[in-house]
Amino acid sequence: MNAPVSTTYISDRTVVSDELIVNREGSTALQKTSDLAMQIAGEGAVAAALQTVRADVSESIADMTSKLEAAAEGVKLAATWAKLATIAGDGHGQIGRVPTTDTGTHVDPVNGAMVRNSGDFAWSVSPAGWERIRDTFDVPEVTAKLDLIGPRRLMTAIWAVVSKLGQSPLFMEGPETDFRLRNPYLDKTLSTLGRNRVAVHTYAIVDRLGRALFAIEGPETDFRIRNKWLDKKLSQAAAINRSVVIDGDSRVDQCMDGATTNVVGWLYWLTMLSSDRIDFSSATDEGTGGQTTTQILAGIAPVLASSASIVIALMSTNDRTQGMTAAASIGNMADYQAQVLAAGKRLIWVAETPRGDLQDDALVLTGAQLGYHLRVREWLLAQASVPGVAVADPWMHMVDPADTQARARQGVLKDGIHESPTGAYLIARAIAAILEQWLAPRQSLPTSVADLFSADNPAGSLVSNGMMAGTGGTAGANTTGDVATGWTVSATTGITAVCSKVTDADGHVWQEIVVSGTAAQRQCVAMTIPVTLPDAGDILSAVARIEVEDGHSGLNGLPLTLNVTGTTTTEATAGYSGPVGTQINMHMPALPITGPVKTAPITAPASPASASLTLGIFGDAVNPVNATVRLRAVAARKII
Repeated sequence: MNAPVSTTYISDRTVVSDELIVNREGSTALQKTSDLAMQIAGEGAVAAALQTVRADVSESIADMTSKLEAAAEGVKLAATWAKLATIAGDGHGQIGRVPTTDTGTHVDPVNGAMVRNSGDFAWSVSPAGWERIRDTFDVPEVTAKLDLIGPRRLMTAIWAVVSKLGQSPLFMEGPETDFRLRNPYLDKTLSTLGRNRVAVHTYAIVDRLGRALFAIEGPETDFRIRNKWLDKKLSQAAAINRSVVIDGDSRVDQCMDGATTNVVGWLYWLTMLSSDRIDFSSATDEGTGGQTTTQILAGIAPVLASSASIVIALMSTNDRTQGMTAAASIGNMADYQAQVLAAGKRLIWVAETPRGDLQDDALVLTGAQLGYHLRVREWLLAQASVPGVAVADPWMHMVDPADTQARARQGVLKDGIHESPTGAYLIARAIAAILEQWLAPRQSLPTSVADLFSADNPAGSLVSNGMMAGTGGTAGANTTGDVATGWTVSATTGITAVCSKVTDADGHVWQEIVVSGTAAQRQCVAMTIPVTLPDAGDILSAVARIEVEDGHSGLNGLPLTLNVTGTTTTEATAGYSGPVGTQINMHMPALPITGPVKTAPITAPASPASASLTLGIFGDAVNPVNATVRLRAVAARKII
């Protein structure tokens, strides 16, 4: 018989206990209160209720995190698309966001496409509504996605596990199993862990929400993030070549005619203003006059098949005269952009040009079409945030800021829609700023009199005196002064050309020609030198550096022409100036002009008999020409 329970004092009740008398499978036993608490929390109704509370708290924390992110970024946040659709943006371009928990779809109120409910949206004023612009990722989703050249659109973001002090002791990457943190220093350290205790830390630059966007490691300089997937992507991006292909409407088409670049085309000026960072050929220009974005998109195949790494595109102005909506234009251009990026190319958009001016007002836009034109321009500007895409914006320098119909400034258009030489210069200047970031500079001009063609130097210059040495040249008709050896300078009737040799502060020798008068034809002056005969089938190109002093007037072009004659004649010109006709504003920009010019490559014909290189000085056969022109560092080379 068990002994009775004995105590010195029994209370009516107690708020705490050490043990309880419980029943377990028909037997009476003692159970510690702490064990009972764990049992209740682990299973049963109380445990289920606690799990619900945990889920609610986690959801609340995630919701608060999203709201903090949105507030920090100035984003309109909504739990669902249906809720976002009822909210108006604060202004054009305002960002809205719907989390990935909304898995439905809807018709985009701006462009009419069927899109996912989740993602980032941009507010459009006209037509009013939220336009879906990209996917979004929930923090702290572990991602590492890169989009330098394709083959698909990916958002770039590398997230780290960080402490509240911003230190990142561990980096996690994706999306591939081989995408992991590797560095020689860490490998060496880990190999010693079996023998020594070593503390290893990776530090990250983080924002105030604790997100690590870029990591720096230490303590050794070789302590860096390495992974095969990222190395592969970066090596592909580094393989960008200098070749460009240009595409669009007539504003692109007028850049080239065969192997000739035109002074009214921005490709000619782009060579000069980018310091010859690009390569092009007679097949570079895919522009077609009169085409809409629908037609340009349908003809994209040659652009995608091109070996060029860079596509430069200007389109959509003809959409306005064909009554297309902004949404239709944007849809076509978005598809065009996606295909270019998927082909592994980079894309430079030109963010449109104004239409009409006070001299030629027939093509000015009004009403809805003006609004569409401006809406398309805003979409283009927004593409600068897309990896692999850049946007050149000459608009601000071409539009009259006080004009209610966004007419062009005087002098930048030649006929109310197409760029004049000045307008082409402004477009090229905007593009050149991007190319300076993408492409390293190079020296294609000759730098020494020793740089001549020979069996040992097959890419040397075929021009015997491209460095303008000596004064043994010929001053021809209407020309006086000193001419560099081997060269001939002659001027047409009505023009006076005064030649001299000048040396700049760096010791470079220039041939200077001061031109004045009024000619009865467009070509005022020609400066010519024979070129060493190439072999049939050789591919050739010519380069030179030109300079025009500020204060010039009546100057329409400085075409550099490489000519090879055999059974046929092959010719390439850089900076041709065609007949003016009824066009206006055809003079070169009224500012100092300096830089390299280059011809497109040509193939020497069969049985070459003669070859020459000529710099022309052109006017318009109506107005007087007054200009001081200089030339140096001229070469014609075989491309090998």
